[in-house]
Amino acid sequence: MFLSALLAATLLNPAPATIYEPGNLVAWCVVPFDAKKRGPAERAEMLQKLGFKKFAYDWRAEHLPTFDREVIELKKRNIELTAVWFPAVMNADAKALLGVIEKHKLTPQLWVMIPEPAAKGDIERLQEAVKALTPVVEAAGKLGCRVSLYNHGGWAGEPQTLFMVSLFLKQPHVGIVYNLHHGHDKLDNLAGALGMMGSRLHAITISGMHPNGDRTGRKIEVLGEGPEDLPVLRAILASGYRGPIGVLGHTDDDAETRLADNLAGLARMRAALAGKPPTPRVPTRTGRKDAKPEFAVSADRRSISYGPRDASGPVSVTLDADARPMDGVATTDGDFARFTPRLKLIVGTPLRVTVGGVTQRLVVPADRPPATPTVVEKVGGLPDQVPENTLRFYLHFSRPMTRGEGLKHVRLANKDGDPVADAFLDLAEELWSADGRRLTLLFDPARVKRELAPREALGPILEVGRGYRLTVDAAWPDENGFPLGAAFTKDFTAVRADEEPINPLKWKVEGDAERGWVTVTFEKSLDAALADRMIRLVTADGGEVEGHGFSSGEMWMFSIKAKPLPPGEYLIRVDSRLEDPCGNRVGRAFEIDARKPADDIPAFVDVPFTVK
Repeated sequence: MFLSALLAATLLNPAPATIYEPGNLVAWCVVPFDAKKRGPAERAEMLQKLGFKKFAYDWRAEHLPTFDREVIELKKRNIELTAVWFPAVMNADAKALLGVIEKHKLTPQLWVMIPEPAAKGDIERLQEAVKALTPVVEAAGKLGCRVSLYNHGGWAGEPQTLFMVSLFLKQPHVGIVYNLHHGHDKLDNLAGALGMMGSRLHAITISGMHPNGDRTGRKIEVLGEGPEDLPVLRAILASGYRGPIGVLGHTDDDAETRLADNLAGLARMRAALAGKPPTPRVPTRTGRKDAKPEFAVSADRRSISYGPRDASGPVSVTLDADARPMDGVATTDGDFARFTPRLKLIVGTPLRVTVGGVTQRLVVPADRPPATPTVVEKVGGLPDQVPENTLRFYLHFSRPMTRGEGLKHVRLANKDGDPVADAFLDLAEELWSADGRRLTLLFDPARVKRELAPREALGPILEVGRGYRLTVDAAWPDENGFPLGAAFTKDFTAVRADEEPINPLKWKVEGDAERGWVTVTFEKSLDAALADRMIRLVTADGGEVEGHGFSSGEMWMFSIKAKPLPPGEYLIRVDSRLEDPCGNRVGRAFEIDARKPADDIPAFVDVPFTVK
């Protein structure tokens, strides 16, 4: 269903064939979620019985007094304490955990959530996060422990944020643990997310996966019960990741039966990954009560799945609406069959689905409102002080939005509340990112560029020294028809025009060859979407360095696929069409004197740097 180009770093140990084998699995979310309330000895015995060799310790305050005993019981059974859920501040709980870790000379990963920052700008947010986490990072480093940044929703849980904060901390023992049960909304670009985080990943935890499962009551499911489980496992393998794999408890069931259900589901999927016929399905004891084979329309209305089911030979899928065949593609993957229509399904449409002779009539259901409403996360390209000749900016949303609605819901007014009429360029087709979460809005260039008739007649959109407010109203529906959780406003002041061409030779280039990353800090804000596509890392002779690059607008970051990067000369290769939000390009300003001959700008500009 998803999976674009696969880019990621190769980590050592274990071999690909064994990544999902029992010896590499980490039991996680067990201690506070066990209906039987086991103590340290009972818990360690249960883990040994299930075959776990690794354990990640999740806790609540009442469990800390027995943490020392926990470690002792794990040691008795040769179970590794792979990770510990850890506070983001050095409080009494953190010190108690570190005391036990130091006493037993252990070096577990410390799984830490990034505190949600108060700052609005990307760089300021990163700096705030780094300042907050530095005491924990320093304390962990003294004991030889790694700090693994833990995704848990919001800005702090975005793969890009995890990667950037890990770089900004500038410590070799800082990386990422990526939890799939907090990543249902990232399935459409999971391969890209894994590619970006690749060289920084310390651990990955897996779960039964559904598109938008966090919105439809399927956030945490038994492994093998989700239609996206096999594609997710393939994506992890293809990314090159070779570290530990976490298996969840997390559901307040008997932890033993929940973990056993997940292990059984994973065993079936391992067979499918190896191209073997799946073993007979054993009913789960802790799964959903309605986890019988069923037809289901996905939360995003882009597919219909049937399963889970026992394999019984080839499966064909046909779909009819009012006796008319619907265009689409039928596929079979492990225990699931899927039909993906060419167009998104419309709420209320009657359907007849047939799989292997079993037919069921369906009506495409209305979407359930999300537990957390969609919001505007930020505006890119509109800082507090905005050049008067700004051409474009970006709205970033927490979920995909309805397209074709932008200019109905976005307004610009001056500080007195008077609307700025006809400020935006009305395009026949809006400029959306592929995932539907970023919209590019353009100020009318004819009112930005000097000496053009619309500017002369109506005046400029922004005037130096004046204050403005951008408003996005709450009525804008997301992709599933639900309005934003709240209106969004951004206040800013117009300052003098930026007419300086982009000069890559003023950029600051830093890198860590051993850990596999390079960062480039721009001399001013650039168009982030263009920078994503127009900046590359190449060798001195022009050979492409494999990896994943992305930009925040203030800087560009690159995660190298094959680390360490060999010593030598390298180039940051910049496409000269790269622009800043004011339309200035590499070596050429947006405003040019047509009476003067244009400068001869090469197609690319190279910024050399050395890896020692």
